[in-house]
Amino acid sequence: MKKIVISICSIALLVSSCGDSKEKKVDASGKTIATSIPESQFESAEFIDKYNAYIDFGNSFPKSVISSSDSYFRWADYENGPKGAKNPSGITTIYNYPLEKLAKAFEKGPEIKEIDGLMKIVYDKAIKLQATVQEANDYYDIQDYKDDNFEKGELFHKRLVVDFEEYYKAYDTMNAEFQVLQNELFVYDAEKYKKNGELIKYDLMMSLHEAEGVLFLIGNLDGPDLKTIDLNKYDSGMANFRKIYDELVEFSTNEEQLKKELTGNVFSESKYKEYLKDCADFIRESRTLKERIEKNDFKYSIVHPNIPDKGSPTKLSKIYSEMISDYNGMM
Repeated sequence: MKKIVISICSIALLVSSCGDSKEKKVDASGKTIATSIPESQFESAEFIDKYNAYIDFGNSFPKSVISSSDSYFRWADYENGPKGAKNPSGITTIYNYPLEKLAKAFEKGPEIKEIDGLMKIVYDKAIKLQATVQEANDYYDIQDYKDDNFEKGELFHKRLVVDFEEYYKAYDTMNAEFQVLQNELFVYDAEKYKKNGELIKYDLMMSLHEAEGVLFLIGNLDGPDLKTIDLNKYDSGMANFRKIYDELVEFSTNEEQLKKELTGNVFSESKYKEYLKDCADFIRESRTLKERIEKNDFKYSIVHPNIPDKGSPTKLSKIYSEMISDYNGMM
């Protein structure tokens, strides 16, 4: 079973019927809307294995990079560097294990056009960034900046800024193409599940699809800017989500369907229950978010966003990530 990636930079909402293959197309803005990967590969165990390896990388490594970046730029000024900082606290190192797994994934077949080359660029940029971060960490860990008055720290800063920017650019470029591929797989799998009568799996995928649509409407908006959201589309998306949720709740008591689709696996059925709870949380928090918009109430608690406040975009995004995690656990 194919996994779903959590780290989404852009969300494609393409819905179309499946054919034997798709050729790469580009819209007026230059955005890729289809890839050249034959759909027959979607059933290949080797393809799925490699695809899932890329998913695993996307669900783990970017978090480590963001953590490292936040730990450094929290105290070091992005423009002016570390010199003069009152409380230098170093920089968090970046996980190596996801990169080792990614390197092994490159050896797997078949070729995933439009993705393999971009992913290798991400790998190269990540290796370079990781090395710079490790050197900087060693420098700050033993507090050598106290001896040279940040002279070497200034040099590290320039390298860190460049390496972080190059990595993020490479990752975003790759991820935009990967979202196109993931959307094609979504359409392919959803239609296959419906055709085969696997209605639980179909509803699971469609619920994720509708949740993505709601998050896509919100985008990067927060605070008073949320008042610009098209609430009619928001309500429509949530109505669709609620309808699918009700169907999933009904299926939760259908032992025959559960056994057919979740293979009677106790762990999968447990994840199914957790997924339903996630969906209920998504409905509740989306309702609260709309109420905030209508009341012009965007005062979050003092611990937000470390602990996402009720009815905030951050809270909805967190729940969505939990939905995907539970979905992957079921499959």
